[in-house]
Amino acid sequence: MPGKSEDHVAQLQEQISVLRAQLAALEAQRAEHERAEAALSQSEQRLKDILDNTTAVIYVKDTNGHYLHINRRYEALFHVTREQVVGQTDHDLFPKEQADTYRSNDQRVLGADAPIEFEEVVSVDDGLHTYISVKFPLRDAAGKPYAVCGISTDITERKRADEHVRKAERHLRMVLDHVGPHIMVGLMTPDGIIVEANQPGLGIAGLEPHEVLGKPCEETYWFSYSDSVKQRLREAIRRAANGETIRYDMDLRVGENRFISIDFSLHPLMDEGGRITHLVPSATDVTERKRAMEELRESELRYRTLVETMPHGIREITRSGIITFSNTTSDTMLEYEPGELIGKAVWDLLADDDAKKELKAYFAQLVRDQPPPCPYFAQYLTKHGRRIDVRVDWDYERDEHGEVTGFVSIVSDITEHKRAMEELRESELRFRRLVETTPHGIREISRSGIITFSNPASDTMLEYEPGELIGKAVWNLLADDDAKKELKAYFSRLVRDQPPPCPYFAQYLTKRGRRLDVRVDWDYERDDHGELTGFVSIVSDITEHRQAEVALRESEGRLRQLTENIREVFWLHDCQPEKIVYVSPAYEKIWGRATHDLYENPADWSDAIVPEDRKRVASSFE
Repeated sequence: MPGKSEDHVAQLQEQISVLRAQLAALEAQRAEHERAEAALSQSEQRLKDILDNTTAVIYVKDTNGHYLHINRRYEALFHVTREQVVGQTDHDLFPKEQADTYRSNDQRVLGADAPIEFEEVVSVDDGLHTYISVKFPLRDAAGKPYAVCGISTDITERKRADEHVRKAERHLRMVLDHVGPHIMVGLMTPDGIIVEANQPGLGIAGLEPHEVLGKPCEETYWFSYSDSVKQRLREAIRRAANGETIRYDMDLRVGENRFISIDFSLHPLMDEGGRITHLVPSATDVTERKRAMEELRESELRYRTLVETMPHGIREITRSGIITFSNTTSDTMLEYEPGELIGKAVWDLLADDDAKKELKAYFAQLVRDQPPPCPYFAQYLTKHGRRIDVRVDWDYERDEHGEVTGFVSIVSDITEHKRAMEELRESELRFRRLVETTPHGIREISRSGIITFSNPASDTMLEYEPGELIGKAVWNLLADDDAKKELKAYFSRLVRDQPPPCPYFAQYLTKRGRRLDVRVDWDYERDDHGELTGFVSIVSDITEHRQAEVALRESEGRLRQLTENIREVFWLHDCQPEKIVYVSPAYEKIWGRATHDLYENPADWSDAIVPEDRKRVASSFE
């Protein structure tokens, strides 16, 4: 008896040791899962904070143009929620013309497999806004593009000044697919014939209901890949039919050479009398613990790829102004090696001492008062001493309690933009001087024929004060009512048919009642899409020219009357080449020859001279 008691104690101790080892393994597995979930959650939250706290509109669309994600700025701008937009296309959200442009731009990015910057127009609450959209492909771990990420910056105000500033791009990661804990739930008879199967269970393996309903469970696609799996399942069905609840881990086939690990269970279903009428199979996917780590690595890879390939500088800065993160573009922009900017105070990057003091004070104000974010402009000094102009868009970083922990900023090099703006201003000045000093009238006219611009020469020509012609219909400047009707009809035809431009002639009536003959040369004005918006015209006063033409015709008429009524013959002769320019009608009477013969043969007249006089007459022409 003592021997048996000791054996029994030893067995119990061994079983306790095994149970402890199993418990420790389960605890370690649970801790690993919690760490993975915490790391994934922290990475997702950090990315979400950066994306949702930027002033840029950020979105991700798959290769077919369906939205996968939008940031908070997108929601606020278009008064939508992520749930409403995800799965939609641009054609579901925007006018067709705009949506066609967005889709075409996305396809260009995918075709080029590289970032491309576009200028896009979108309708918002107060009308059309112009955005600079930087779009670039997002790649999976294999390097294959799976989506297009766009970061759009409103440049409407700068567009009105005919230029724009590139703004930061931010990555938007895809929403993870969520699979419920029970990926397969069904109903079978006690002998294992499947009578119900839910859609998630079918969909995970791409099965249709007719492929499983009415068939033995072990013969279905999920389980029929192995004789041992089928045998174990038949035994589990037999035991469940006898009232046991069966549960074990196994691999479920969901595709060719593709399996998932599941926690499989069979529960008997009894009627009120305790008779087993059905069995309930269910499966819980337990591969998520493995996938969590893989998804975390992929998420970090996508995040790092986005941040490191963006054409704008991205920085994280502490409350005290110290740089804690700087992407590749930020380093390159300032000509620093990777990591050299870490630990520097952000104001020490500025070119001038006064600017450094101002930015340091500004940071203190931000931490103290926390005003709404707004961009600021500065001039940086690169490591090699080169000055660059930048625009800095920024936002606060906060902890889970809403306390400010630092700042995230997007830095755009606008040096070339400022230079281009200056060149634009100089070009506009030269153009204005040209328009204001030309002796010809210049006008801009809407599609409906209303004058929207008139230069000084145009005003002076019609004896109007500056600005008085604005708002007038162009045909109302004509002198005659019939001409007004004709020009109004002509404008309608131009808008409808858009024939090639050609000048027209008209007679204007000045403000003081004086008639002017004018020539109007014109052309169409079109928008960026080639749509007709109006006309530009150059008006020339040809009154004096017309008067000179009339006087010339009258003079020529008087001369012709004179020459046709005198009895002497006279002519005009061009020697080089030999040609009769004009001969009076008296030639036919005196010479007895037709004038048209003389025009054809300028020597015809000499045939009528007697031979002995021809040489003497000819010498008089030498």
